[in-house]
Order: sequence, then structure tokens, then C-alpha cells
Amino acid sequence: MWELRDSFFKHPQRIEQITIAVASHDENVLAQKGELLRVSPAEITSAFLLAVARDIRSKEPDECIQKWKHHMLNTNCDFLVLEDQWKRYWHALQSYEDIENINSAVFDRATNVCSR
Repeated sequence: MWELRDSFFKHPQRIEQITIAVASHDENVLAQKGELLRVSPAEITSAFLLAVARDIRSKEPDECIQKWKHHMLNTNCDFLVLEDQWKRYWHALQSYEDIENINSAVFDRATNVCSR
């Protein structure tokens, strides 16, 4: 988690997106206060929050904290219809695999560039 924080959130920036699962198009999302289910990886959100905490603890200027606040309040949330528990599970699993593949590709690319 700390590595994610230090890699992706060295300075205030937004989380690309958070994906929330809903059971149907008719679901009243506003009535689900505290009950929404995120199916995107939790580690990204946790690393974001750890970065905010790091900057608060290190007494970064208020301008920096306000940038974090701006990004936090403007994070995109995609609502995805996943009717049952298994579809939510498989979507979450696939999200983790996608991130692993992206990170692996970035690492391979960086290794190739640095070895030239």
C-alpha cells in the first residue's frame, strides 16, 4: 500500500475512477447511503487516502491539502449493473488482473528504456 502511495500519489492528483456495482438500472442509488459496493480495487483508494494523511501529518501548506480535497470531491464514479454476487466478484477479480497487467507492462517498458 505504501509503495502505491509513493508511486502514484507523490503529489495531489485524482483517482482515475471508482466503479460501483448496482443490481439494476432501476436501483435508487441515493437511497443506498452507506450500502454501495465498490468493485474497483480498494488499494488505489487506500493509497490516495494514505497520501492525504502523509501530507497532513507533514504539515504541507493548505494549498496542497485543498488540491487533495478538490481531487477527492471530483473523482469519477462509474455505476455498473452487475445483477448478482458472482458477477460482482468476477468483475472485481478482473479489475485486479487488469491493474496487474498494466503495472507489469509499465515496469517492462521502464526496464527496456533504462537498459538502452
